[in-house]
Amino acid sequence: MKTISEIDSNFKVEKRVDLPDAKFYNVKKNPQFLFGISFDEKGFYRMKEEDAEKVNEGVLGLCRNTSGGRIRFVTDSPFVAIRVKSPLREMPPHISPAGCIGFDLYRNRTFCGIFPPPQNTEAGYESVVRFPEQGLAEITIHFPLYSNVEEVEFGIKEGSFLEEAPLEINKKILFYGSSITQGG
Repeated sequence: MKTISEIDSNFKVEKRVDLPDAKFYNVKKNPQFLFGISFDEKGFYRMKEEDAEKVNEGVLGLCRNTSGGRIRFVTDSPFVAIRVKSPLREMPPHISPAGCIGFDLYRNRTFCGIFPPPQNTEAGYESVVRFPEQGLAEITIHFPLYSNVEEVEFGIKEGSFLEEAPLEINKKILFYGSSITQGG
């Protein structure tokens, strides 16, 4: 009997992406592409742990979940890939792994795909989204909702155009609320 990924290639998830023509950028070393989230030696965070401790245990437990973080840039690459280092955690039973630890990609503000984690991932994964149409495009990659991300790199085709994609409105907004506010 065939597996679902053999029947429909959209369900195929590879643990390793073979892209010899890709150039990868670590967002910690290229913070001009990073929005809505900060980082330190442990990884990415929404709120400093010492500040989260002052609120409550729940906020402290979620302060390193990366919901709200974004990577933004402009490119003419025919694909965007990611490499992620993210330790496996307990996943909420009501959210799929793609929703919990996956990244999603928008091209010119239109949903273009997800970077789905493979089943049984323990320390991270690689994934790629290819574009059917060519040309210069604004890319936004959203960080996962319920994951602690230690490292992330994005990759584009070697020699492709790459430029910052600044936000149209550069004001900070603070949200406080339940998991519904976070996206769960």
